[in-house]
Amino acid sequence: MAEFKNCKICGRVFTSVINEDLCRNCREMEEKEFNRVKEYLYENPGATLTEIVTALGVSVKKIKKYLREGRLEILGEGGNIILECERCGKAIKTGRFCNECQRELSIDLRETAGQLKNEINVRNAEKEKGMRFRYLDTTRNN
Repeated sequence: MAEFKNCKICGRVFTSVINEDLCRNCREMEEKEFNRVKEYLYENPGATLTEIVTALGVSVKKIKKYLREGRLEILGEGGNIILECERCGKAIKTGRFCNECQRELSIDLRETAGQLKNEINVRNAEKEKGMRFRYLDTTRNN
């Protein structure tokens, strides 16, 4: 269902169909900015955060957003001080959760979905059991 929202960047009102936070113009500008970062990294593999920010004028906040979205990844094992798992706080290279937390959340989600499915099945069965019919003979007193 479409809803009206204000763009988080420019503030204009727009129609959001898939829970978007940006209007089409700002979304396109964001995509162009990401493409600049992507092209820079193709030309400068392994560039540091400081190099990207300095060369392109892109904010650390934007780079962190791209990392959270899984569009960029931090190389190497050491020195990650900007991206942490949202659940346990462990340093991660991309996304929102570390592998262990992703696995645990996935298991929890499957278990919860299974429990909900079972509850729905039980409720439906109870409704079916509780529904009984009889013929009402209106010519006789009951």
